[in-house]
Amino acid sequence: MKPIIEIEDCLRDSPKFRTLLQEEEANINELEQKLEKIIKLCGNVVDSGKTYVAQQSLFANGLWDLTGHFKDDNPVVSSLRKLIHNFQEMNKFHTILLDQASRTIIKNLTSFCKNDVKRVKENKYHFEKISQDLDLALVRNSQTPKNKIIKNLTSFCKNDVKRVKENKYHFEKISQDLDLALVRNSQTPKNKPQEVEENSNLLVATRSCFGHQVLDYVHCITILQNKK
Repeated sequence: MKPIIEIEDCLRDSPKFRTLLQEEEANINELEQKLEKIIKLCGNVVDSGKTYVAQQSLFANGLWDLTGHFKDDNPVVSSLRKLIHNFQEMNKFHTILLDQASRTIIKNLTSFCKNDVKRVKENKYHFEKISQDLDLALVRNSQTPKNKIIKNLTSFCKNDVKRVKENKYHFEKISQDLDLALVRNSQTPKNKPQEVEENSNLLVATRSCFGHQVLDYVHCITILQNKK
């Protein structure tokens, strides 16, 4: 099903979209008014039709009573019975017609107005509310003081960027310490077990410290990038 209004225009909230939206809303309001009028008129027709059928049934009963007066006059009785039969057939047809009008016109149109049209109006209410919220947010954003922007940027540089640089300094220092520990550990004579153990313990401690520091550094960089 092709959209009545192009999706791109809807998302851009373009002037064309607003114009088309107003036209469609006016069209729906006009349709609702006309359908409500049809429902009311059809209801009047059905009520009048039921009254007509009831009166016609009474009239047929009156004719049936009249046949008793002419019971000895076969031609008259035969004519009256044919007339009564015709009225009964007409009543059946009118009853079916009224039932169809009630079910297919009144019921379906009422359901359309109460469900489909109502759903559109509810969505219109939510759309207008979020549209107002968006307009307000745009106004507030445009009115944001420049000094507040400067303040935020200054705070970002003094705090977040500075924190990254500090972590970088500690990272580079522990990285150098780790390189030095690796060199010492590789150059330790094997015939000096005490020195080997000391350098090995130093390497383990330095590597552990390096691991913590590199995680802190990467975490700090991640936070900074997400704040941009």
